[in-house]
Amino acid sequence: MDTRRALELIDAHLDGEPLSDADSDALTEWIKRRQENADDAFRRIFLHSYLRQQLQALPPLPDLENESPQSSLDGSSGPPQRFSRWSAVGAVLALIAIVLGGLLLPTISTLPQPRRSHPFAYEGFDYPPDEVPPPLGDWPATGGLDGRDGGEGFAAAWVESGSLVSIIEANPSDHPWTPQDMRQFGQLGYSDRFGNILQSVGNQLRSSAGPLSDTHRKIDVSAASASLRHGDKLGADGSQLWISFLAQSFDSSGDGRYAYLQLGDDDAGLRLGKLRNVPNGNWSVAAVTNRAEINLRASEKPSGEGVIIVARIEFRPGAEQATIWINPDLTEVPQDTDSTLRLPTPDFRFDTISIRGRYSTDFDEIRLGETFQDVTPIAPKSAIP
Repeated sequence: MDTRRALELIDAHLDGEPLSDADSDALTEWIKRRQENADDAFRRIFLHSYLRQQLQALPPLPDLENESPQSSLDGSSGPPQRFSRWSAVGAVLALIAIVLGGLLLPTISTLPQPRRSHPFAYEGFDYPPDEVPPPLGDWPATGGLDGRDGGEGFAAAWVESGSLVSIIEANPSDHPWTPQDMRQFGQLGYSDRFGNILQSVGNQLRSSAGPLSDTHRKIDVSAASASLRHGDKLGADGSQLWISFLAQSFDSSGDGRYAYLQLGDDDAGLRLGKLRNVPNGNWSVAAVTNRAEINLRASEKPSGEGVIIVARIEFRPGAEQATIWINPDLTEVPQDTDSTLRLPTPDFRFDTISIRGRYSTDFDEIRLGETFQDVTPIAPKSAIP
């Protein structure tokens, strides 16, 4: 018996349908054959329980020892030996539920929930899309994200202060800037090597093609815990801040092209993304002091590839320490030894994030939090086997 047929028989039993002697024996044997089969049976029972409970209040499970062997759940009669054989299967199913920690039908009220994630600031760019310039056409200089105030954990709306503006893109496949646009294969997203998918919604930001879009927003500092706050800014000594975002550039060209996310200002801060001083255009990070990029670190990952960038900033007396992972596994906190880039930064505090670009690049799913889990929520997997 294959898994599909076994699960169909479990559904039939849970719906009160009688099974043939042959099906009862085969299902019992299938459950006992492998631990994976028992696990699949339990998950099916769990899902069935949830769906049934949403439709009606279920009665307790029948007492298999005292139930009349001539009756079935719909009141019809059946041969005594059929009930007898199915009693054994029912007992096995009940045992699976108990051993694996589930209560069979009536007491399960919710499906498993995704891992809890509590970023204190989040922007998914879930705004109505803008009109996208035609290939190699003039980039808009007004509008953009100016005044848009979605997301959570911000003290003000987005502000555009460049000569050009960022726009909201909904369907990258429909709007390649040229036939070589690496973003035309779909919206930004991320799945790690184990198949865990980053939770994401909405559209995405696209920085300008040409100089310069400068899109920035002030954070609601009070949304973070007191241990992270230094007066009216973030970055108290002894605290840690995590940030993550998705990004993909038009292609991997370097030679002065740039598009990056910045924490802090041009006097002191941190830049992550496609940086102008990286000749090959790979994803990079640099500290900022007096408007200059210092301690530049470049990865081996081309900026034409979509990635998730995760950074941890350790605020210390004096210089801070930034550790960056590109495309980490989402299930557990990554080790420093597995980091992609590490660098010291000047002592800084901040209350603003900025996205600047002169080379069209997409950004999405910006999260700031106090733990790795805060900034890497995993989308719930389907409960249906």
